[in-house]
Amino acid sequence: MRILVASPSKTGNIWVKFLLADIYGLKILDEVPGIPTESLKEFVDQGSFVESSIFHQHFRPTRSFFDIMDRLEAHIVTTIRHPYDVFVSLYFHIQRLSHLFLPGTHFYPLVGKPIHDPEIIRYLKRGEDGFGMQVALALAWMESRRSILVRYEDLVADTRKTVREITRSIAPVPERALRRAVEANRADRLRKKGDNLVYHVRKGTSGDWRNHLTTAHLEAINSVHGPQIVRLGYDLHDG
Repeated sequence: MRILVASPSKTGNIWVKFLLADIYGLKILDEVPGIPTESLKEFVDQGSFVESSIFHQHFRPTRSFFDIMDRLEAHIVTTIRHPYDVFVSLYFHIQRLSHLFLPGTHFYPLVGKPIHDPEIIRYLKRGEDGFGMQVALALAWMESRRSILVRYEDLVADTRKTVREITRSIAPVPERALRRAVEANRADRLRKKGDNLVYHVRKGTSGDWRNHLTTAHLEAINSVHGPQIVRLGYDLHDG
C-alpha cells in the first residue's frame, strides 16, 4: 500500500498522514520530492516511494501527476479547510519558522509583520502569487474528483468517524485500530512525535480565524476569493 496526502498547506496534512500511518502500519517518508511533477517522477523512478509508505506534499492535480499515481496504484488523500483558518494557521506557521522563508520566496511578504499590517491585507488580495494559490489549489483538488477528500472541520468535530470514512475508501480496518490511532494522534501528542512537529501542529481546532481576523481581512479575502470559497462549500463572513 502506498498513500500520498496531496493538499494545500495548513489543512491537516500532517494529522491525516500520522493517523493513516498508524492505522495501516506505514512508513512515513522523511525525504520527499519537490512540488513539480518532474521531481515526483524522478522520486518514483528511483524507487523512493517504497511499498507500505506514506508522505505528504502540496502537489497540483495534473494529468502527469495522476499518470504516476495510477502506475503505482497509490491512494491519494486530500485535506481541505476553510480558507480563513488556512490563512491564520499559515501566518503563525511562517512567524515561527521565519528563518526558512527567504526574500523572493512565495511566503516572504508575511515574514515578521503584524497580522494587521497593510502588506498582509495586500497579500490576501493577490491571486496565484499570493493567498489565492491556497484557495485555487483546494478547489482544483475538490473538482478533480480524483482523491479521497477530507474536510478538516469534520476531523475536528468527529475524528474517528471521519477517519473511518477515509479507510472505507482505502481498506476497512477494525474499530479498535481507529480508536488507537485517534488517541495516539491527538494534537498534544502529535506535537511530541518529532522535533519539528511542534512548529507544524498548532491547535488542532477550527474557527480560530474569529480570534485574529478583522473586517479588513475578511473583506480582502471575500472580495477576491469569495466565489471560490463558496464553491469549496464554505460560508463567507463579514466580521
